[in-house]
Amino acid sequence: MRTILVVPDPHLRQDLLTALAKFPEIEVVRELGLYPEPNDFLRIVRSRRPDFVLISAQDFVQLQGLVAALDERMPGIPIISVARDANPLLLIPKLMHLGLREFLSSPITHEKLAEALASIAQQLAKHPAPLAPRGDLYAFFPAKPGVGTSTLAVSASCTLANSPHQPPLPRQASKSCSVSHVLNMTPSAPTWPAA
Repeated sequence: MRTILVVPDPHLRQDLLTALAKFPEIEVVRELGLYPEPNDFLRIVRSRRPDFVLISAQDFVQLQGLVAALDERMPGIPIISVARDANPLLLIPKLMHLGLREFLSSPITHEKLAEALASIAQQLAKHPAPLAPRGDLYAFFPAKPGVGTSTLAVSASCTLANSPHQPPLPRQASKSCSVSHVLNMTPSAPTWPAA
């Protein structure tokens, strides 16, 4: 299984890496020593494709932001929260409210980590980690020179960049063939006429 560590505390990170070294089936594909911005974190998750993520709960606000970003854009990725010197009676209800089922506190023993990893493996067997979409490719081709294809491409790229959920499918002017017809697609979002 592949994982990403987001653990700013160097002692906790070393404790976790030492415990993970005893599990050869776990591959740490990225270690982050700081809490990243949610969009940067999503880019890392998309590029590294982890099966689960280990995130420190030392800064609960940062943890909450990363979990919310994952839940919104890539729901279903299992998360194990880790902490050092935390009061479990105060922290666990907050983690449960976020929907996190696994929590490890330092010192991280082989048994505690094995139990959490078995739970994650069981969860992944029922519901595999979602594949993050790598991105879509859009092509713009003119019917003839000078009909505004470049303008349409720039306009579409701006609209796609500002559309977080489902990108709109543009359509050409009625004098030429529509993009949806050429791609054999039905627009799933509102369309706009080409310039």
